[in-house]
Amino acid sequence: MELTLSSVVVMVVFCIGFYTPSSSAVEDAAVGDRPLVRTTRATIRGERNSIQHRKLGDNFHRSVAVFKNIPFAEPPIGDLRYAEPVPKTLDGEFDATGDNIHCLQAKNPLMFDDSEPVEFSEDCLFLDVFVPEPKPKSAAVMVWIHGGGYHMGTKNYQKLNAMALVAAEDIIVVSINYRLGILGFLSTEDGAIPGNLGLLDQRLGLQWVKENIAAFGGDPDRVTIFGESAGSSSVNCHLLSPMCTGLFSGAIMQSGAMSPTWTFKTQKENAELTFAFGKAMGCETNSSTELLTCLRGITEEDINALHETGTTMVFYMVAPVADGHFLPEDPMQAQEEGSFNPSNVMIGSLGHEGNIFAVPFITGLKGYEKVPVNRTSFDTFISLFTRMADPLALDLIKLAYLSAEQLTSGDPEENLIDPMAQFFGDQMFLCPTFSTAQQLAAAGIQVYTYLMTHSPAYSIWGSKYTWLEDTHGEDVPYVFGSAFLAQDGEDEDEDWMLQGRLADDEVVIARRIMKYWANFAKTGNPNLGTNEGDQEPDQQFPSWPTFTSETKTYKDLSRNMENLSGTTPNARECYFVEHLLPKLIENAAEMERLKSLVEEKVSKDSERSCEDPDTCPEE
Repeated sequence: MELTLSSVVVMVVFCIGFYTPSSSAVEDAAVGDRPLVRTTRATIRGERNSIQHRKLGDNFHRSVAVFKNIPFAEPPIGDLRYAEPVPKTLDGEFDATGDNIHCLQAKNPLMFDDSEPVEFSEDCLFLDVFVPEPKPKSAAVMVWIHGGGYHMGTKNYQKLNAMALVAAEDIIVVSINYRLGILGFLSTEDGAIPGNLGLLDQRLGLQWVKENIAAFGGDPDRVTIFGESAGSSSVNCHLLSPMCTGLFSGAIMQSGAMSPTWTFKTQKENAELTFAFGKAMGCETNSSTELLTCLRGITEEDINALHETGTTMVFYMVAPVADGHFLPEDPMQAQEEGSFNPSNVMIGSLGHEGNIFAVPFITGLKGYEKVPVNRTSFDTFISLFTRMADPLALDLIKLAYLSAEQLTSGDPEENLIDPMAQFFGDQMFLCPTFSTAQQLAAAGIQVYTYLMTHSPAYSIWGSKYTWLEDTHGEDVPYVFGSAFLAQDGEDEDEDWMLQGRLADDEVVIARRIMKYWANFAKTGNPNLGTNEGDQEPDQQFPSWPTFTSETKTYKDLSRNMENLSGTTPNARECYFVEHLLPKLIENAAEMERLKSLVEEKVSKDSERSCEDPDTCPEE
């Protein structure tokens, strides 16, 4: 059993999140007439879902109105393929029920099983609205941006849903689709194919919320955007984009912050991938305009056929770019300069993000034990991940992440999956999270930071993975409360993958996390549910201080909900990853460049006739 390059690439994409709220994991019993909302030009009819309440408490809404597949943009097809989204005007009667529609992508059996109809379509720019009943007058709004490495995911799955959060906390949740992968993030350097189309879709969804959410009982001036993994890094992009100013007042980032490892690419890198994709689709040309015309002519079936080969995620790892439009400058530089939109921010990570990379099913392997990574594989994957093969840099990575026993062991087959997983988790998620928190604080943003160290009794990835601990994605069921809806009338032996399940002693943890998130959406402060008067924080929910560059205080999301300060998590490793490793990689690249120049010069010199015997090299 061994890992391959393609399996590791798919593993990385899969692990940067795909979680979304759903409307189908609760009892779909009608309560009275179907809910109806009137906007300025349309009448929208949704569906009611009753909420089972065991362990959720007594103070909650007994039903939630759900409005699905509301179009916020014209279908991005034909001449609108690879174009910025165009707002959709909804007139007359609209039936906001029916099956979920997902943007075109490679079908992942974990995300989309056969228990409900699955429809993938290029015409997918829809959003869902979850409203507590009776309809509130001016509720705080949370807009969920799903993850999936910018390649997969959707606004709505079967098992994971936000209804418990909506019902318990009296808020409104909106979830949005956006174009993915080769349809949402290709770009050419000259703008013929503009970059960041998926992010522009998200922005248009936020604009729709600003203009229409009041009709659903929401407050357009209290909109919090939140996302996990790639959805979280999307939130980061909206914080940096001047095009998003005024569209939200709060931002929550869960396990995904700006990082050159996966959250963005240079224009040159993305353009090379775009032309490579064109060649694969029979559109081989050096002209951007010709490429655009040709790509607009390929069929949805052609794209699906490429998806089915599994190559789209391996060879076309597109991502957001600094396009001079949505992202005017390099996002890392923009963060250093403190160029953030005004917004309170909550940001955090999990203690063992990288453990998810050790799960066999993500790499196409079977079983429930950690995948094996011997010394040769460790060197190979670290070199591929860091894009360099310098022996000195590789040795220093080992020095930073291997134990003394692992460093000195002579066993070539020793399993080094644990240090590899920690390195991946630190570099991709944990370290960028806390460096971004420091940049936000330095810019004068009010920041609340967390690290979830609670290890769920039932993993979101499957209850048989008892060793996963506090890994990537485990916070999502606690935020949405989806696990509460799995407590009644279900098979005790079910695996609960994606939905989650709570042990009895985890109920309080989940309710506290839901309360913190909802309070932040309501007031910009996780400690307060209302700004009226001089309200004292609820003593049941331990206070959460702000993060500053001096205190570095963060909330430990665990049973005791302690506040820790003085240093950020994994500070030593993060200093290495963010300060020393980039210099090592840069120096290695420079040495390769100089070596190439020397070899080229020697080659040219050897081709010349030597006229001075005293200076000629010896034969």
